[in-house]
Amino acid sequence: IYSSGEGIISSSVVTAPPIVNVPNIFFGTIGSLRSLSGASFPTNEVFTFNPEWNKVSTVYKWSFGIQQKLAGGMLLDTAYVGNTGRHLRHSRQLNTLAPGTRFLPSSLDRTTNRPLPDNFLRPYPGLTNLSLRAEDVGWSNYHSLQVSLNKRSAGSFQYGIAYTWSKAMGLSSEDSSTLPMFTNYRTYLYGKLDFDQTHVFVANYSYRLPNAAFAQNNAVARGL
Repeated sequence: IYSSGEGIISSSVVTAPPIVNVPNIFFGTIGSLRSLSGASFPTNEVFTFNPEWNKVSTVYKWSFGIQQKLAGGMLLDTAYVGNTGRHLRHSRQLNTLAPGTRFLPSSLDRTTNRPLPDNFLRPYPGLTNLSLRAEDVGWSNYHSLQVSLNKRSAGSFQYGIAYTWSKAMGLSSEDSSTLPMFTNYRTYLYGKLDFDQTHVFVANYSYRLPNAAFAQNNAVARGL
């Protein structure tokens, strides 16, 4: 059982052995199905947890800005905004076949001269998915230049524009994503995240309607 932003998650271990045992018989007969004899394995999905998972996922944020009042009731705001995430949660598929496993002489089925099924070649035979959950090795970072120009006055018309130039980098855009087993994930996965948006431009305005008290006796004005 571990905690996440959505609450306490325990479903991963509820359906894992030894609580639930689902036999799978390979190359059996009707008789072996009835007696559950032969090669029998537990459920294909097993979830494990890193016993050293003791680091809390942490995000550090910082910003530095300068504001300058300009003529005409304009306000210029320029800021550098950034953050970095540490000890982010990921998972790892422990039962992945090592590259080249199917080509080893020991993996050959002598009766067919073809590789044996993957379930016979995995580090933990018979288990398709053996996931290591809650591995706190992920990190991310975000850096941005944020500039805004706003007209703040008592007039009826106000407006503003804002521009952000940024970059979001990390291992994965998804929480608890799976890391590769036989590749250096720090160099293989590190890159722009899915939600990275280099350029963002926003404009806003507001206009205060004139006082319609002079038309208070007008039926149309009252309806509006």
